[in-house]
Amino acid sequence: MLAIDADSHFVEPLDLFERRIDARFRDRAYKVEKDAATGRRQLVVDNKPLRLLDAEELLSAISGYGQKESGHDLSNFDRDLPHSGEWQDMDRRVKFLDREGFAAQVIYPTVGLLWEAAVKDPALADALCRAYNTWALEICSSHKDRLIPAAHISLRDPGLAVRELNRVAKLGCHAVFVGAAPCDGRSLGDPIYDPIWAAAQDLDLAVWAPPGRPCPLPRERILPRPRSRLHVGLNECDPGPQNSARHDGL
Repeated sequence: MLAIDADSHFVEPLDLFERRIDARFRDRAYKVEKDAATGRRQLVVDNKPLRLLDAEELLSAISGYGQKESGHDLSNFDRDLPHSGEWQDMDRRVKFLDREGFAAQVIYPTVGLLWEAAVKDPALADALCRAYNTWALEICSSHKDRLIPAAHISLRDPGLAVRELNRVAKLGCHAVFVGAAPCDGRSLGDPIYDPIWAAAQDLDLAVWAPPGRPCPLPRERILPRPRSRLHVGLNECDPGPQNSARHDGL
């Protein structure tokens, strides 16, 4: 029996959200643009730059496959590679699975993992999720048996989350992910989210919670209740002493 790669990533088109988001949110979309003061690329959402990282280094690192082995590092990776359309060649991805001996692959976004903590408006968060999810399911549609995109579900508004779960399930989605850090001070075990987990369970959707930042939540506040049929995966990380005393989450 061949293994399943359960944690792979897209390198999304850098203009994905600008092109795919509902027109009324387009001026607030998640995007890459040049800082007028420095000339360097930065990640922007809701017309505010993300300050948590160096966008130039990030974009270079995520597309730097093979460059480290040839003697390059973050300071001199090819900065144009993130723009290559080859990252969206799903036929090539399937050939890679064949070559490496994998049966299938669950795929998450890369730059798309980073915006959620900066977006407080539930409607904008939902629109960003829908834009990404529609693109991801479409691009994998010719390899549904091998490529399994995990749909992004925002917890900002449980009603909108349930609506999106139902929409992506109808499109053939089998897995979703949510941010692991607390949202508005609520852990994933807060009763306000029960409709989300119930919908995922009823729709037979696996749920993954990759951390967007260190998340010192106790296990019992994250995992589902006993006897639940909901499949939940959690990436855990050590928050370190500087973060263990206080964590304001998303």
